Amino acid sequence: MVLFNKLYKPLKKISTWPGWVVSLVLFLAAYFVENSDFIGIEYVKRISNGNTIPDMFMFYSPAKIYSQLELLGEAGRNAYLTVNLIDFIFPLTYALFFAISLTMTYTFIYPDESKRHLLVLLPFLTLLADYGENICLRIITLNYPTPIFNLALTASILTPLKYALFLTSAFLILQGNMKVTNKLFSKKQAAPPRER
Repeated sequence: MVLFNKLYKPLKKISTWPGWVVSLVLFLAAYFVENSDFIGIEYVKRISNGNTIPDMFMFYSPAKIYSQLELLGEAGRNAYLTVNLIDFIFPLTYALFFAISLTMTYTFIYPDESKRHLLVLLPFLTLLADYGENICLRIITLNYPTPIFNLALTASILTPLKYALFLTSAFLILQGNMKVTNKLFSKKQAAPPRER
């Protein structure tokens, strides 16, 4: 709980509407750059005859990583290394946006002592899984075609874990927003009618 409090206090401090808007803008900007046609994933696909990068697959085997890198070709692999660098910024933006969204929501619907507040750190676990995947795939790409089986296996585990944590965080935000709506609606229903 000590570690949680050290992370949660500064997170709660920036979990305001201005903080939420800034995190949303950063998230959308990073998403646009990563998926763009001039430097991002779409650029890699364009120069490699429609082939995409390995981490766009939700599930893959270690062998799939190497077959995909072969399909990318040298130019595609070089472009992928650029996308991989950008992908160290993008997870930070979505983790911050999700964590702020969850903190704002959970602060409204749960009391301060609720253990549910621990869930606001879930986006940062997603960030760690994403970073681990990126590091593995970067080293594999830099050493291509020499196989590094342990890293390929680790990446093939971290990628579905990343997607699972990402989708869970998104689901918790959606579920929390539904509870916020219900709470606000029930307060409105319970409010006494104004005297005329």
